[in-house]
Amino acid sequence: MPRRRRRGLTLLELIVAATIMTTIVTAVAAVLRGTHTMWRAQQDDAERLEAASATLRHIVRQVRQCGAVTAISDARETSGSLAVTMTDGTEYVWGHVAASDDVTFGTERTVEKNPLLAEHIGALHFVGYEADGATVTTVANDIQAVECLVRVDLPRTTGGTVWLSSWVCLRTW
Repeated sequence: MPRRRRRGLTLLELIVAATIMTTIVTAVAAVLRGTHTMWRAQQDDAERLEAASATLRHIVRQVRQCGAVTAISDARETSGSLAVTMTDGTEYVWGHVAASDDVTFGTERTVEKNPLLAEHIGALHFVGYEADGATVTTVANDIQAVECLVRVDLPRTTGGTVWLSSWVCLRTW
């Protein structure tokens, strides 16, 4: 009697195919999840760096146009503050709130009362210099240049710290 050829798959073949398919799908899902996690970490770090850079640009732009520095924190202060008077008489104040790692900007001398300028700023330093550009001072009337230093911590990817700094000379003396 001739043997008939069977068509279709055996149960063993189905189990092997399902196992291989499950392994492939699990591996692809793990790779996609890891890639997404790394992308998100990079995105968070990029946002923190952009916030620090924008904060520094904002401070430099405004200080460059101010009439005078009215108050500055000590150069060693990690939660520094800076107050300037604009040519129209308006006083602007920048300050670092250490408890929340925020930088505020507004017209109130108490920095916590001012609106939020940037989040995730680890430290904010202001250093005042006299006209020679070398003598550090905290006497508001003697300040002709200000060095601004912004620290941002990048805990997600590198665990590192980035410092951004800029000098600004007051245009009006």
